[in-house]
Amino acid sequence: MNNLFTKALILAFSLTIATSASAKLTKFDFTMGGFSNGGSVTGSFKGEDLNNDGFISSFLFKQDIDFLNNDFEVGMNEVTSAELTFNGFFDAGRMGADPDPITTFSTANDLTDLTDEFFPGFPLDLFFLLNYDLNGGSILGDGSTEGFLMGTADQPFVFGTGRFLPAPAGIVFDSNMGLAGGSTLTSKLIQDAANGTPCINGLACGVVHSVIDDPVTFVGVGGFDMTSGLLEVVEVSAPGGMPLFGAALAALFVIRLRNSALV
Repeated sequence: MNNLFTKALILAFSLTIATSASAKLTKFDFTMGGFSNGGSVTGSFKGEDLNNDGFISSFLFKQDIDFLNNDFEVGMNEVTSAELTFNGFFDAGRMGADPDPITTFSTANDLTDLTDEFFPGFPLDLFFLLNYDLNGGSILGDGSTEGFLMGTADQPFVFGTGRFLPAPAGIVFDSNMGLAGGSTLTSKLIQDAANGTPCINGLACGVVHSVIDDPVTFVGVGGFDMTSGLLEVVEVSAPGGMPLFGAALAALFVIRLRNSALV
């Protein structure tokens, strides 16, 4: 009987490990400080390395021209959702205009619903990009192809960090730094403030900014707040549904073997 239970326990453990391995979708929490007046960004995203390249990526709304010199794929998306909150202060109004103080804003992106549009042909989550090197440590943005940009079309606030921030499809902004991954309003702010080497040696790394109508360039930056802090990412280790299912299945198997041995 002891031999029987030993085999049962080994099988139960194997079932639990197998089901745990299949649960790849992972939640990551992140935080970034160092903004003016003690401002900070906190939030989370959920993703899975589907193509096993060591990155969690979302390039849903990007353009081919920004991916000529790297191995990433336009349209790739390994992120299901993300949410972000900024707490701090910055003047979101146009320079020289009446102050428009911002003390907090939140935004959320659902990358599983591509039919969610602000208006036809303009996805609500167009202003989203994530490229996180899973083997590059807990900092997102210090790698040459890492970046995170988050905003939604229905509100005029954007957060961005990192060295790789390609522009949304059909939208191109000039930057005097000749960015390898294209240029957005957000990346221009970061790159210019860091003299082309963001997130290194204490230089500018992240920014929150407002987006306003611009009669010349269509859109422009109203106000912004910069930080040289780094975006720290922590994998949340809470068990998912599949590991719990595996453990329950294993326990049921052991109980049935035990009951059959007592008959």
